[in-house]
Amino acid sequence: MKKIYPEIHFFRIAACLMVIIIHTTATPVVTLIPNSIPQLFFTILNRFSKPSVPMFVFMSGFLLSMLYRDKTMNPLVFWKKRLPKLLLPYILWATLYYSLFAIRGIYPFNFSFYIKGLLQGNFIYHLYFMIIIIQFYVGYPLLHYLQKKVGDTNLFLIALGLQLSTLLITLPLQDRLMTTYISYFVLGMLMTQAFDLKLKSPLYYLSAFVIMGSLYTYQFIGYTNNGLVIDSKLSALTYIVFSLLTCFALLMAFRSFTPVYAQHRSKIDFLSQSTLTLYYAHPLILILIGALLDMSSMTSISLRAFISFIAVFIILIPIFSLYAYAVRMLSKNHL
Repeated sequence: MKKIYPEIHFFRIAACLMVIIIHTTATPVVTLIPNSIPQLFFTILNRFSKPSVPMFVFMSGFLLSMLYRDKTMNPLVFWKKRLPKLLLPYILWATLYYSLFAIRGIYPFNFSFYIKGLLQGNFIYHLYFMIIIIQFYVGYPLLHYLQKKVGDTNLFLIALGLQLSTLLITLPLQDRLMTTYISYFVLGMLMTQAFDLKLKSPLYYLSAFVIMGSLYTYQFIGYTNNGLVIDSKLSALTYIVFSLLTCFALLMAFRSFTPVYAQHRSKIDFLSQSTLTLYYAHPLILILIGALLDMSSMTSISLRAFISFIAVFIILIPIFSLYAYAVRMLSKNHL
């Protein structure tokens, strides 16, 4: 069995794009005139991109299961091999953001504050995701054991039940606990056995994504713009269903992109391998661009959002390209 499917590269790139869309459209969604065309446009982009974090969680479950499902799991060996690759970049980036905000006087220079922020992933809005992923890597040996004992489908139903229970029980820092996302991870594990499913047209899967996304967006516009009363648990349930459907539908749709991957493999691999750094670094670019736009006295909220989104790629992709080129040159020199 091959360990990495080409479609996972497209899936990873799409998830990263959706994260950046969320962060660049958040301000227009809440500051533009409700129900105006620009506000609705940014709201649709924002809501349809909301499954991005579940997609990354799903992808982690998928990739780990691809590597380990048929192997005997030694937890200590697994943690020793995998956790440093997550922890070291996280600590470096978290320290960078903490230092930036501390120098600006937003955070105190305080060790206990630093440790607390490091453990909770709250120095900046996107770091909480890594806390979630680290929990899944710590817990994966247990999930791997349960997968063998109860089977994929039963494990998914247990995980889904556990996640749905979080709609009834509120815990501190619930948005960064693995129980809030566990069905996405286990669905990823399950999907490693779903590739014998008959593949339908990508439009079939994309249509399902659009239909469910439209319902989720309609609910959001209804209660934020028009005073529609919607139970918070119903809204959260809609999000869970939308996210699970998105993970399944987009992965299946991207299976049809294998010929594209064959033609542009090096470029797609490069973009896919850059997504984690892009995820970590993009708020830094958004802060920089925001400061420059403030200096230029640009007041158009819509234009600021477009410029911010484009700037992330204009600035970071060339930097990643130069870095990759430098690594290749160093490798050649050591041969």
